[in-house]
Amino acid sequence: MEQPIKDAPRETSIENFIKLKPPSIPEGFNGSFTECGFDPSKYSDSLFSQLDIPIPVQIAGSVTKRKAEFLAGRYCAKAALSELGYFHTPVAIGHNRCPAWPAGISGSISHSENRAVCVVSRNFQGVGIDITHKIPGKIISEINTSILNKNEEDICKSYADPTQDGVTLIFSMKEALFKALYPQVKKYFDFLDVEVVAIDPKKQKIQLRLIRDLSEKLGAGTEFIGSYWKTGECFYSLLEYGPR
Repeated sequence: MEQPIKDAPRETSIENFIKLKPPSIPEGFNGSFTECGFDPSKYSDSLFSQLDIPIPVQIAGSVTKRKAEFLAGRYCAKAALSELGYFHTPVAIGHNRCPAWPAGISGSISHSENRAVCVVSRNFQGVGIDITHKIPGKIISEINTSILNKNEEDICKSYADPTQDGVTLIFSMKEALFKALYPQVKKYFDFLDVEVVAIDPKKQKIQLRLIRDLSEKLGAGTEFIGSYWKTGECFYSLLEYGPR
């Protein structure tokens, strides 16, 4: 359900607010990937209509930062879907606020600070993307034990900056895994319900394993391989689950 947008006092041109960026995704992904840079300070409500993207009632009353993030993510989704032949296909807010993709499509959206990304594919039951800027050390000290187990803390020690780089990477990859699996299990699970078994910096791959059962098909011991890369202070994580 959508509601009319009340224009903000000022209007902003699309070019000042958002621009698509060259894709940074590793070779071999069987789907569509889009990335954009956006400036939340240049946001105005009129941009939704300018970009022909409906604003859901759940978002219309949000603060400016949230509306800017949502619009940037849906802009990436619109561009990614068009590459698969889905034109003028709005991505509504679905179950538990997850994106509602067209039938036969799996997808994922993420944003961090002034970047947004989206992946969509016909070839997987689930696909997850996450983008996370390096987590400040002060925040890591507060959340570390809710993200990492003892084995993962040891894995992080192999990094030149084990606290920030290692924890940020594992956090990001677990976020990507959640997004890939949630459409299948339709329930929340914790960071500590999955563990990173190994990280291969040369190939930029991460091996993960479920610690508890999530469903009949996704039981404890199920393993996954995700890809990651880094641009500046920003980590990207991508994980595909289950060929269709």
